[in-house]
Amino acid sequence: MVVIAIGAGAAVGVVTRPAPSVEPSATPVRTATPTPDTGPLVFKQPLTAGCATDDAVWVVSDGGGIGRFDRLLQRWELIDSTLRSLVAVACGQDTVLAVGAFGHVVTIDDVAKTIRGDDIGLFDAYAISLLWKQFVTGTTASLRTIAAASPAEAIAAGDDGVLLRFDGNWRPLESGVKQELRASARVGPITYVVGDGGTALAVEGNTVRPITKITTTCALRGVFARGNEVWFVGSEGTLAGVWRQTPDRIDRWGTC
Repeated sequence: MVVIAIGAGAAVGVVTRPAPSVEPSATPVRTATPTPDTGPLVFKQPLTAGCATDDAVWVVSDGGGIGRFDRLLQRWELIDSTLRSLVAVACGQDTVLAVGAFGHVVTIDDVAKTIRGDDIGLFDAYAISLLWKQFVTGTTASLRTIAAASPAEAIAAGDDGVLLRFDGNWRPLESGVKQELRASARVGPITYVVGDGGTALAVEGNTVRPITKITTTCALRGVFARGNEVWFVGSEGTLAGVWRQTPDRIDRWGTC
């Protein structure tokens, strides 16, 4: 307060100063916790197989977790770290079905974002049906994979680089390798066959050629196609990798 006198006692006035304003305290803003990048963890799993839904690519492992590649974001994520023994997987439009030892089945719904594990029990994987017709293959090697375009056109492969073509009868093809061949996929007229030591072959008719752009010594354990893309899945010990082949390039993720 200030007192002002004007003249010789003519007037006395009082002027009140406004109270100092108090600055409002800032409202704290919560900082979002960054989502951890689990992509590198995918390639620490013993990957065995993969497939593709409309929006993603999936890989499973034998004794590890499940990985997902978001096709829109172009990013890998370990979506399930539960240790599971899965050796084969198939995809629908938005569902994934993986199978493993002792009748174990895992079902993934990519829309509902759910994973369900079921045990259907032991089953006789070697049961013989009277509907099957037996053919002589001409080899005693263990055959581990087959890919067919029709009942009259197929490629089979297995141990010691054995490669066979079926066109009504089984005929041997020269693979050019001695490694174990583990998986195959038919894409149009070409059958892709993969195996140990980074072996990747393209078989068309009776012609076999190596895919030289996949430079790895890791065992390739799975191969599948999505549109014009061919995907390869591999692992060796603590190393793992995934490759995507398109008409003009090969992309690679992982440590293999």
